[in-house]
Amino acid sequence: MPEVAGAVPVPAILEYLPYGKRDFTRQRDESMHPWFAANGYAAIRVDTRGGGDSDGILHDEYLLQEQDDATASGSWTRAIITAGQSYSAYSSTGHPRRPSRSAPRT
Repeated sequence: MPEVAGAVPVPAILEYLPYGKRDFTRQRDESMHPWFAANGYAAIRVDTRGGGDSDGILHDEYLLQEQDDATASGSWTRAIITAGQSYSAYSSTGHPRRPSRSAPRT
C-alpha cells in the first residue's frame, strides 16, 4: 500500500483470480506490488467465488455469476485498473461485456 493510503484514497489495481491469491502467483506479485505502492497504487487480489480461499462453488469458467462478482469487486474496492495474466486477466476485467482498463505489462 502507498504510505498515504491511510490518510487519503489512492487508486487501486484489482486482480480477480481463480488460482488462489496465496498460491503460485504470489511470488510474481511480491515483486510487482511494491512497485505499484511506490508509484501510488494499492494492489488488491481477490479470489473468484469458490477459488482459492473464497467461499462458494466454482461451477465453471466465464459464467455470468463470475462476471457479476468481478464487477462487484471492482465497484466495492473502487478499483480503477485491472491486471492479470491469462485467465486471471480475463476474469479481472469483468469480462468483455463490462468496460475496463487494463494495466500494461512491462
